[in-house]
Amino acid sequence: MRVARLILSFVLSPLFLIPSDAQQTEAPGSPPLRDPQGLAVINQCLVNTGGVQVIAALQDYTANGTITYYWSGQEVQVSATARGRGAGQFRLDANSPDGLTSLAASKGIGSVKKVDGSVKQIHYLNPINLGSLTFPFSKLVAALQDSSLIVSYLGLANESGRQAHRIQVRKNLTALEDPRFLRSRASIVEFFIDAGTLELLKTIDWIRPTRRSTIDSPHEVHFSDYRVTNGIHVPFVVSENIGGARLWTLRLTEISFNVGLKDSDFAL
Repeated sequence: MRVARLILSFVLSPLFLIPSDAQQTEAPGSPPLRDPQGLAVINQCLVNTGGVQVIAALQDYTANGTITYYWSGQEVQVSATARGRGAGQFRLDANSPDGLTSLAASKGIGSVKKVDGSVKQIHYLNPINLGSLTFPFSKLVAALQDSSLIVSYLGLANESGRQAHRIQVRKNLTALEDPRFLRSRASIVEFFIDAGTLELLKTIDWIRPTRRSTIDSPHEVHFSDYRVTNGIHVPFVVSENIGGARLWTLRLTEISFNVGLKDSDFAL
């Protein structure tokens, strides 16, 4: 049971966190800012990934591999399957000696399933960006094509010794829709795109641990080991960090697109 509890703690981790940088953004209801430089870099990244039309046409994906969890100096590796549909549906199943642990988000609702079969819903704000956890390119397509989203170019940043374009994307909600600015803040995603290769290096969003918590913690997802699969430049290694600590690394062995996933595939 220890391994199952350990796996569950890390499966839950990515869902518990919103941004200190969010205070620097416009107030809800401000006219959407569509920075031309930011949009141009996003377009170049998508072209490098396989083409805007190709990525936009992807309905879903299923990826298999192994996931390594890091806990108190220990590494626990198990087989895992990640599934995604559009920009808002995601599921991660991790196998352990004690059974299957699952995490899913669909249509703004996120939940986890323990090895004993019990299901628990996660903080209502955290599933907003979960769909971009392992294959974030649908989010970039949305940023490029959805004129209601705010796109801000924040300049160049040093990302592990590489120069990267830093671009922030968030929803533009009115004060009536979002009086406390919570949903707007929770929707923020920052994309770090390599200035040379145009590969997406990482994303940052912010999550909170509990319903009562007012603390925002940075949640980073790193992408590497890009390989061409069916004409699409896919990151085969995905790692998650919270507060600078590595939580897990997912290494894919295969990925398939447009396999026909349905809403039921994301229901726990």
